[in-house]
Amino acid sequence: MPLTSITNQEKYGNTATETEEIIGNTDKETEEIIIGKTAKKRKSNTDEEIIGNTAKKTKESDGNTDKENKESDGNTDKEINGNTDKETKENIDDVKVLGVLGVRHEEYQYLDLIRFLLKQGHSKGDRTGTGTLSTFGPQMKFSLRNGTFPLLTTKRVFWRGVVEELLWFIRGSTNASELSDKGVHIWAPNSSRAFLDGAGFGDREEGDLGPVYGFQWRHTGAKYTDMKADYTGQGVDQLQKIIDTIKTNPDDRRMVMSAWNVTDIPLMALPPCHCLCQFYVADGELSCQLYQRSADMGLGVPFNIASYALLTCMVAKVTGLKVGIAISLS
Repeated sequence: MPLTSITNQEKYGNTATETEEIIGNTDKETEEIIIGKTAKKRKSNTDEEIIGNTAKKTKESDGNTDKENKESDGNTDKEINGNTDKETKENIDDVKVLGVLGVRHEEYQYLDLIRFLLKQGHSKGDRTGTGTLSTFGPQMKFSLRNGTFPLLTTKRVFWRGVVEELLWFIRGSTNASELSDKGVHIWAPNSSRAFLDGAGFGDREEGDLGPVYGFQWRHTGAKYTDMKADYTGQGVDQLQKIIDTIKTNPDDRRMVMSAWNVTDIPLMALPPCHCLCQFYVADGELSCQLYQRSADMGLGVPFNIASYALLTCMVAKVTGLKVGIAISLS
């Protein structure tokens, strides 16, 4: 629902080393993934070949008619922006020819949305007393094809935290201490003794968040008692059901996983922000759309984009599909 603006505490830009560690690639490999061309390919191609002309065409342009010069410059606007050649279209779709054809990097969607919020966002109050600049219903699409992954580079993203939290969700855990023990403290403030007591959960052990994300993903409908109980076989395992459906009926339009359980919300330390996702299969590719009722642009959104992109990659792996796109709808 509302998208908040960046807080003053947010930092932009990772060092080259941090970016390499986060993505897990060397500078060369990262460049290959983002641009979609190998260094070898870049080196061997002439400038004329890169912009879509043969050396012959370029040579002809030096002393031929205006018509030939026009042809040698590249392509007409129509050809550049909407070439019907299948390979060129795929290159544009997958951001392979970034810059050469004037294609903007997908990360600009995030930066443009921040700019919009700062200039035109609606000023609203919130439960924390901080205040927000918000808008409603923006959408961002990120390709997962050809080894690309939407880990933002203009905003520092806690990659290890993304991975650990997602695995924690998948395990169905609601014990924040499991993350804190691994140095991931993103849930610590909302599971502290003081917070739980203040929220009316004085009978809970510190670290017990209640039936939050992981519980809903794996045990929807089960009766929640505490974070240490064994819920094996209880409730509906939404994640497993989606995996099974993708394998047996990939055209199904009900592959939805929801963490928004109205009955359990009063028992949660915090109601879910990224509350629903839907999977979609077409042409052997798996895509995922995420809906967030509330999304902190400075902190939560970059984290959640990476998390659901990773989840899509994992589900695609176990179902034998390629990855398509990840969509963030807030």
